[in-house]
Amino acid sequence: MRRARDQRGFSLAEVLVSTVIALWLALILHEFHRAVSRSVWAQEQRSQAQQIARVAADLMARELRVAGYGGNGVALATLRVAAPDQVEVQADLNGDGDTADANEIVGYRYDPTKQALMRSTGGGSPQPLVDHVPSGAFSLLYRDGAGTPLTGTLDAAARAQVREVEIHLSVEFPADPTQQRTVLVTHIERVQLRNAGL
Repeated sequence: MRRARDQRGFSLAEVLVSTVIALWLALILHEFHRAVSRSVWAQEQRSQAQQIARVAADLMARELRVAGYGGNGVALATLRVAAPDQVEVQADLNGDGDTADANEIVGYRYDPTKQALMRSTGGGSPQPLVDHVPSGAFSLLYRDGAGTPLTGTLDAAARAQVREVEIHLSVEFPADPTQQRTVLVTHIERVQLRNAGL
């Protein structure tokens, strides 16, 4: 008995062609999903690096703003150390006439071996504040009251002239999940020393 032409089904060629088309579409969707996932991952890494740099610079800025504060009405020197990759500030936060208490002397410096921005308080050993800071990615620029840059490691007389500190902090983050390529995110903050020259 013969089948009617409209009841034959699919030929082998039709099945193979439709399978190839379905596989091709699946491959395109897979590559699209992979590209979107990488893009989202890279954006998350960039956002995290920006947040880290912003928080660290904000912490430095807050401590620089109170530098030189004398709670008992006696003005202090704002900067104890001022170099392109290091700064140390002091303030008498509780007004007892000295800077021997916790968090009254705060220092920041770049550690090239750890590639990290380090923070120390009260003369204690420095602790990492920000990791993934490559060489040259942290610098401080000091300016006097006229806006003139003061360069190099500043002596006591030059430190007394500082009225503004500009913080440059860059954090490195991987640009792709394989971590073969990295990108820097930079945050710049200018800080007026409120208690300088009082």
